[in-house]
Amino acid sequence: MIESEYYENYHGPRLIKATLNNIDILESVQEKYGTGNNWQGQIWTYEELFGKDSVGQHIYCEFEDDDTVIHWFRDYVQDISLHFHPPKAKLKRDYLEK
Repeated sequence: MIESEYYENYHGPRLIKATLNNIDILESVQEKYGTGNNWQGQIWTYEELFGKDSVGQHIYCEFEDDDTVIHWFRDYVQDISLHFHPPKAKLKRDYLEK
């Protein structure tokens, strides 16, 4: 992990769901996301967040903002040594309307 000024000053929505190939990993990811909803001011590697066996796996996360709007993103683990940069989350209702 590396320190991130951006995430030190960030306060994101509440993480409500995290899966790795449809297996619940919310508790372990929440530990890194932290109580400040800011990844504890760090940029984590895929291995630190999702484990050494996560190569080739699909990640899915949902977040709920203060207005109870659900945001989500998907990602794919190609190399666990790379730093994880969360993709821009999409609104769940926009996805469901398509």
